[in-house]
Amino acid sequence: EKDSLKKKNMLKQYDDLKFYIRENTLDDFVIRETKSYLKKITLDKNDIWLDAGSNIGAFAMRISNQVNKIIALEPDDDNFSIIKKNLKINNIKNVISIKKAIVGNNDKIRDFFLNNKTNKGTHSFLVKRGRNKIAVNCININELIKKYNINKIKIDVEGAEEEIIFAINDFTNIIEIIAEFHIAVLRDKKHIKYHNFISHLTNNNFNVDFKDNPKGAWTAIIYAKKI
Repeated sequence: EKDSLKKKNMLKQYDDLKFYIRENTLDDFVIRETKSYLKKITLDKNDIWLDAGSNIGAFAMRISNQVNKIIALEPDDDNFSIIKKNLKINNIKNVISIKKAIVGNNDKIRDFFLNNKTNKGTHSFLVKRGRNKIAVNCININELIKKYNINKIKIDVEGAEEEIIFAINDFTNIIEIIAEFHIAVLRDKKHIKYHNFISHLTNNNFNVDFKDNPKGAWTAIIYAKKI
């Protein structure tokens, strides 16, 4: 695996950071996409962020010099190996990378479906035809929040965002959440799940910034800040 990674990886500069990215993938797009998160969130030196669905570490790395700590979760071997390389080459010390998927229940292992095409950021728990199935280690969202005293959450987990957010049993310490809601993956054409997700955040004392009718969109960014 390491030999194949060496052949496929290229080193590129993005602003003040260096990233290993894979040829013939959408890694470049994934890195640039993180700017849509950065336009909305606030960053503080005391922040402890949970990066759920870290992919190759782009979000965690971009905020690392402005926060206390980031807990980056990524279950895929290939993505995870690149996170480690990217953190090392940039000498980033305050990102704790964990090779597990986040779940809302007590599953320790789950089936995970890999996109073997160009977008390595779209692996998912949801069954999709033509994808390779692997087993990944899992950890409960509440265990992570409690263990690391997390106060802010970024979540991009290809359809598992519903399960994870609804499973949080105590939002007391959580003051900010930014999530990519996967409308197409969740087959939510009428946006019922989307608006239920938003209502759940509102009911837990968040002001929520969202597009009321993301008609035709595959995904939508939802930003929530504690009132």
